[in-house]
Amino acid sequence: MNIQSKSRRNFLKVSGTTICLAGVGTVKAAKPNKNFASVRTKTKELLKTDVLVVGGGPAGIGAALGSARTGVKTLLIEDYGFFGGVASWCMGMPLNQMRPNRQPRSDVHELIIEKLLSYGKQAIKIGSHQLFCNVDYLKVAVLDALEHVNCKYLVHTRAVDTLVKGNRVTGVVVATKQGLANIRAKVVIDCTGDADAAFFAGAETMKEVNNLSPMTLCFNTANITQKQARKSRRIIKKNLARAREKYPLIPSKYGLKPVSNCSHFFTNHPGTKDLGQFDATDPFQRSKAECLSRRQVLQMVETMREFGGEELKDVELVGTGTQMGVRETRR
Repeated sequence: MNIQSKSRRNFLKVSGTTICLAGVGTVKAAKPNKNFASVRTKTKELLKTDVLVVGGGPAGIGAALGSARTGVKTLLIEDYGFFGGVASWCMGMPLNQMRPNRQPRSDVHELIIEKLLSYGKQAIKIGSHQLFCNVDYLKVAVLDALEHVNCKYLVHTRAVDTLVKGNRVTGVVVATKQGLANIRAKVVIDCTGDADAAFFAGAETMKEVNNLSPMTLCFNTANITQKQARKSRRIIKKNLARAREKYPLIPSKYGLKPVSNCSHFFTNHPGTKDLGQFDATDPFQRSKAECLSRRQVLQMVETMREFGGEELKDVELVGTGTQMGVRETRR
């Protein structure tokens, strides 16, 4: 089924179901698949909870804190070994709108800020609305906040299927080092960013066709001054055409921005925008995009070193994100 979207965030009524479209372009809706083979019959029960939040990025952290602080038995699960999602693996990119106009936004936001502030100036700098964080302090501050409200959590726990009774999701199947296991819950909150839990349950999902936002692998650099970093975008733009003859993967624009209270700089850039369309829910496309992005980062750094003159010739690559930041998939 194809639906032409006319503007971002429009709501349309289709077959009696309300759906949200984001982005201009053609949207493909996937109808429920009632015939797919399921792994859930082969699994053992790991635990039960009242509220299960699937995905430990900013949305999942907020949902888990909001639930647990009311006294409800809550569990937060995350694929990786830390919480924070894109806020943690984007290597220092600011968390926007945490204090709009410098005013507290909610008790949940303030709890995260409180835990970060407890680690001092090395951990956080507060801007006009955003937080500039050292991401390794952020990862621990999130743990502190979860424990403050008695929220249970598991890392290295990936949801790979859902448990469905009638038309209700009653839990998820997770992959662990002990094999596949069930986590049952009265309420499941899907904060995967890709609507995974809903999709595994057979719910209808939608995604743009040939209009997905680009993915970005953020990275850190060092051995450069603040003054030199401020000039980086202009220098790169000036030498882009010449540099691309040797380094064809470099994006059309990028620059260096300071990480909170340290000598490193982070780069968040157009990423895969110039490399083609990639669907991060397709394992082959996602693998290709991830590996292209890692090659791209090296080419970006080498471009600065070779074509950046005296200002950028000594730039050093410090590290890259745990994975690409994925802006948009299914909804």
